[in-house]
Amino acid sequence: MRCPVGETRLTKGFDLPAKYILHSVGPQNGTDVVGLRNAYQSALDLAAKNTDIRSVALCCLSTGIFGFPLESAAHVAIRTVREWLEKNHNKVDKIVFC
Repeated sequence: MRCPVGETRLTKGFDLPAKYILHSVGPQNGTDVVGLRNAYQSALDLAAKNTDIRSVALCCLSTGIFGFPLESAAHVAIRTVREWLEKNHNKVDKIVFC
């Protein structure tokens, strides 16, 4: 079953230098701000539910072949993370944008 836009799934990190990988699905067009926001939100919510996760690295979702403009996507990501942190400041120690 495919993961819908805006949702996130968690897997083990296996041989990567991370315990877990959060797989978030961003929108497949460059205009779905709500879908992009939901993808970041669901990743942070899922990380917060797992007490083993204290830091999260977020990439620029949907900005490659799906064509979301990089600057607009960055604003959505930063705004979403800032609003999430205002409500959940004690859930993670570090969030990195990469």
